[in-house]
Amino acid sequence: MLGGFIGSSDNQGTDWGETLLNTVASNTLRHLFTHSEAVEVAVRCQPSSKLLQGSIDSFKMSGRGLVIRRDFRTEEMSFETDAVSLDFGSVLKGTIALRQPTQAIAQIKLLESDINQAFTAALVRKRLENLTEPTLLALSDGQPLSFTDICLELLPHNRVKIFAQAHFGDRRCLSA
Repeated sequence: MLGGFIGSSDNQGTDWGETLLNTVASNTLRHLFTHSEAVEVAVRCQPSSKLLQGSIDSFKMSGRGLVIRRDFRTEEMSFETDAVSLDFGSVLKGTIALRQPTQAIAQIKLLESDINQAFTAALVRKRLENLTEPTLLALSDGQPLSFTDICLELLPHNRVKIFAQAHFGDRRCLSA
């Protein structure tokens, strides 16, 4: 265990500090998802004595079939950070807290069915009801506008087609 603090590595090239951080990060991230097919985490911190100062060199996470809040599924998701400044005390408590913002790159792959399922989530539906944007109010004679039955179709050449029912007041507009 002491070898990890002074920078010695085990046979797999990961020392004690990185192993601890990988375990905590994996467990923390798994709890963020309602379901996951796979989650992989890699934390790089050389020498691991930097961990005692709350610094790591990089953080990578990748996953497949991740479901967030029961309604938001991603086919694949990955992200990677540059150097990160952590609250080391939080790591020892089994959580991860940042001391300052960090740079990250993310890649998310959604299927058409994932996107359409997200449109049925209460969190999304409530943001599509009783809209009072001035442009929309001008189209609806000043009445709040709501969109329901939303369906997205992915088309070739990075294009999309969206179908929805529009409602204002007690009237229903044509599907668009």
